[in-house]
Amino acid sequence: MARVGYVIVCEDIFNDKEMIIKNPYNAITPYSVPGNFSFVLGFSLLELQINVPYKLKIEIHDEEGDLVIPTQELDFKFSPPTDQQVQNTMNSGPVNSGSINMDFNNIVFKKSGFHSFSVTVNNEHTNTIQIPVRASQNI
Repeated sequence: MARVGYVIVCEDIFNDKEMIIKNPYNAITPYSVPGNFSFVLGFSLLELQINVPYKLKIEIHDEEGDLVIPTQELDFKFSPPTDQQVQNTMNSGPVNSGSINMDFNNIVFKKSGFHSFSVTVNNEHTNTIQIPVRASQNI
């Protein structure tokens, strides 16, 4: 069964021979609330099987459970290059993982308070983090 590993909200994620996570956010700080904010949502997926269809669901909720943006859904198949496939010695099936980074630009946050960022794979496993949203203190 596929699982969601880490979930992180940050300024940017890029590869320079290794994954670089730039400025992980411990708070979302638009100029004002309501206000817009851009960020990268990065997460890992574990125990993926090769060429099996998967469905990802991304949701962002405010403290009252209201959706910040419409639910984002993505269908994909995990197809790594043959030389990057790893065999599990415990059972003859492949054990694979991957990272996905999604850019969210100018998302409007209507309310202050803790917001939940959730990633779900195949409606079976969800990982959620909470980050406060508040107006920027650098005004």
